Amino acid sequence: MKARVSVRTTLLSAFAVLVTTMTHAGPASAAIESIGAGAASTCAMNTAGTVYCWGSNQYGQLGTNFNSGTTNPNPTPSTVELGATAKQLTAGFGHTCVTADTGTAMCFGENAYGELGTTNNNTTSNPNPAPAPISMGATATAVTAGIDHTCAVVGSGEVKCFGDNFYGQLGSVVNVGTTDPNPTPMSVTLGAPVTQLVLGRFHSCARLADGSVKCFGRNKLGQLGNATNSGTDSPNAAGLIVSPGAPVSQLAAANLTTCALLNTGVVKCFGSNGSGQFGDGTSNSIANPTPSTMSLGAAATEIAVGGYHVCALMGSGEVKCAGDNYYGQLGNAANHGTTTPNTTPLTVDLGGSAVHIAAGEYHTCALMSDGAVKCFGRNGSGELGSSFAGYSYFPLQVPGLDLIPDVPAPVVTKPAAVLNRPRFRVHRTRPRIDTTLYYVGASGNLPSSACSGAATITVTLRGRRVRERTVNIAPAAADCAARVNFTLPRKARRKRVRVTVTLSAGAACTAATVTFVVRV
Repeated sequence: MKARVSVRTTLLSAFAVLVTTMTHAGPASAAIESIGAGAASTCAMNTAGTVYCWGSNQYGQLGTNFNSGTTNPNPTPSTVELGATAKQLTAGFGHTCVTADTGTAMCFGENAYGELGTTNNNTTSNPNPAPAPISMGATATAVTAGIDHTCAVVGSGEVKCFGDNFYGQLGSVVNVGTTDPNPTPMSVTLGAPVTQLVLGRFHSCARLADGSVKCFGRNKLGQLGNATNSGTDSPNAAGLIVSPGAPVSQLAAANLTTCALLNTGVVKCFGSNGSGQFGDGTSNSIANPTPSTMSLGAAATEIAVGGYHVCALMGSGEVKCAGDNYYGQLGNAANHGTTTPNTTPLTVDLGGSAVHIAAGEYHTCALMSDGAVKCFGRNGSGELGSSFAGYSYFPLQVPGLDLIPDVPAPVVTKPAAVLNRPRFRVHRTRPRIDTTLYYVGASGNLPSSACSGAATITVTLRGRRVRERTVNIAPAAADCAARVNFTLPRKARRKRVRVTVTLSAGAACTAATVTFVVRV
């Protein structure tokens, strides 16, 4: 078979979130309810059906013209103008898709192989930032995006796929073994209604209504969960049955790895385990078509698969991740900055309980029970929602998602070695500031031991002090963080106030002063 040729100079992995609509606990009134993490971009959808995106916009995958077609980072969440109310969200390598309350699926971003379901800029890498409706002849209930292909659940559980089909990942023999695009949605025959779809780099998997699973596409590393053509590049256009041992409640896939969450809370993975992402204590680069159990120690409620890592949300709200941690995408300091696999799941220090998780190629995000979104890992394009260049294994809250639209992110002047960026929540109805202060050591990472010290927060308006608060950091505060909240005088409403934080010296903490400007 002729080798597959990509129009892209660098081929990265694809990531998909659940294609079934998920509702998560959190604050009322347009709280964030789901997250989609792409290769270098992130999107979030709130309960009002508004979608916000940030990170890379090289292909227009943020749904805006701003910096479209460039490699400039976009750390500030921007609103996607859909012209409809979103019901469900998914993010792929270079494209993003939603289903709307109109029953239509629409996508935006790269369309080199017809993965947007249209012929616009087909066979090119030109950006397509405008959301384009897809004609599928039936109501779309869910959509999921892969690297160069997309699939949707329509009608009463039928599946339609479009985009690249080199390995039969569209569930059809049309254009198998070629790089020809397939912009027209094609029906997939799976023998039963489908309730969830997940897509990897060159493969697709479907969870059927009875909890069984079928996968199709490339099976080079056993990512289809079946020995058929495992270890070869032969295409598999017909769905192969996966036998994880119990009915499946959720699937997740990315790159060359697939995982299944069983209705017992057990997580089983198959495919690539080169970075130890199975979390079963092993690491290998061979084909693994037989599902292997992740060592979590308790029942999981949700899973997310990234480029080379896997994360699980536990019933306690704790998040555990295994695999590659070079960029801190496991949310833990272990082996960050190295290529050493983390074959045992590591606990993420989120500082609270999570209710939803999503994984990108080299970053991970969690929706917290208080409505905040925290991300960690690589930030080369602003995919963590922060403007710094580099990576962070410490979860950072994405600013702007819980702020009023006209409030800019705080401008930070950080002296050497002390204070990480505070995350502000300001309120229009009453002048109030809520923030969490994170202290860091001289290397820019968390101190090696728990902090102790005191931080004085002073707020001034037009040069006059209007509020002051001192908080103590106890040695037991292993996350070296302090929560601060206070109400400001009514005269501060809609004004820019200066917030000065003075940190006294203490165990593992260095004395310093940092000033922020924020509009309340």
